[in-house]
Amino acid sequence: MIAELARISHFFDGLSGESSILERASKMSFLKLCVSVAVILNFCSAEYLPVLLWGSGFGKGDVHSNSAFDKLTSDNLYDYIKRTTSRKPFTPIVVFTEESLSLEDFSWRDFEGNTAFPCLENLTSSAELVKFFSSVHAPLRGIKNLRNDGYGFGSVRLQDESMESVNIPTEAGVVMVKLDDAKVNEDRPDLLRRHDETICDAYSYLVEKGVSPLLVYTGHHSSWVEPQVSPSVRRVRRLLADPDDNGTTTTTPSPPTSTSKLWVSNDTKLMLYTSEAPYIERFSTIVMNLSSTPERVISDDRTDEQKLIVTFTGGITLRFKFPLVGGYWNLKTVVFLNKSDTDSTDVNLNTTSDIVAPYDFSYHCNKDIVFTNGIISLVFKDLQVQPFLQKREFGDAYDCVWFFTGAIWSGLFVTAIFTVIMMWGLSMIMNIKTMDQFDDPKGKTITVAATD
Repeated sequence: MIAELARISHFFDGLSGESSILERASKMSFLKLCVSVAVILNFCSAEYLPVLLWGSGFGKGDVHSNSAFDKLTSDNLYDYIKRTTSRKPFTPIVVFTEESLSLEDFSWRDFEGNTAFPCLENLTSSAELVKFFSSVHAPLRGIKNLRNDGYGFGSVRLQDESMESVNIPTEAGVVMVKLDDAKVNEDRPDLLRRHDETICDAYSYLVEKGVSPLLVYTGHHSSWVEPQVSPSVRRVRRLLADPDDNGTTTTTPSPPTSTSKLWVSNDTKLMLYTSEAPYIERFSTIVMNLSSTPERVISDDRTDEQKLIVTFTGGITLRFKFPLVGGYWNLKTVVFLNKSDTDSTDVNLNTTSDIVAPYDFSYHCNKDIVFTNGIISLVFKDLQVQPFLQKREFGDAYDCVWFFTGAIWSGLFVTAIFTVIMMWGLSMIMNIKTMDQFDDPKGKTITVAATD
């Protein structure tokens, strides 16, 4: 694009000298505008991805290479790979590619502190060369530039083929291994853990074949996209919402215990968290505890409504309905179905709690939330739920606790008592009367009548 603009500039320079100064100024202004637009478009289209390289027999890396925190171009990555493979000529390169990958995937931790790449951590800990670049622009473009150095290229999709069917080159060559997409009911961390095991299995197969390649792990696109919030959404900051460093209020569920449950739909658009496993009552007697892991957690996504469908072993199904009205979503009904009952029909369980929140907000309540029809009851403790999610994280919390809590009322009551005491004391001090007559030693003694 810059080269094209340069040719345009030469074209303008070669125009006839008969053009007026005003025309030349207009054309140069147009050229500057084109250059500005080209720079802006090139910046906006830039997509930076992380790249992990490791292998053995290459030494401990280039001491003159870039820092892991630098933003690199595709040419920088190409130069680094070329310098690395020059220490071990005729080295095959195996590139594992995700459809989308970002730095947040590597920094993600679950509530127990486990990462999504336990096997990669073990592999890289024993590798002689390990290099991680956090931000590389179009890394696959830099790898494909190796064609200019005589590298042959092959590709395989592990969803359709196994590593046994891949022709690993014995001389300089690149094998692009495309990892498959997410399966049904598989969220992002589960996908990355499965791919982590796939990469380790492929590496073990290569070692058994006596191949010691340079391995690369990266992606085609960035998986981290900031959600865009509609300006028409009315944001309300509740009393119990905790501000983060950026000034926004986000609420993350408490670390799960042995009984806590976090249900996430397969497309990560709905999340439901409860600190204790929900249970079902019949005539106020607990008859079922939903502590087992659901078989399926899926969503039914529509424009004005979303549904969270949770299916358990034994034929238990819960369907949560989240209608969206006027920029606010609400939850009033849960449809309960037990296929093991003789009369296996849908039962609508309603709640008297006001479960409602604006779009992009979550709802949280540390009291018991009960859905019931008078006979069957579904009880949640410390519930937090949110539909219409843009990423796998709860938004700002809309809490069920009233603004005037017991602590606030106590503070106001004590303040009122102290205010009354202070006002009474001030009024008493202001009503103190001083003497208005004094004895004169040279005059007659003051006589105060008893009536005074």
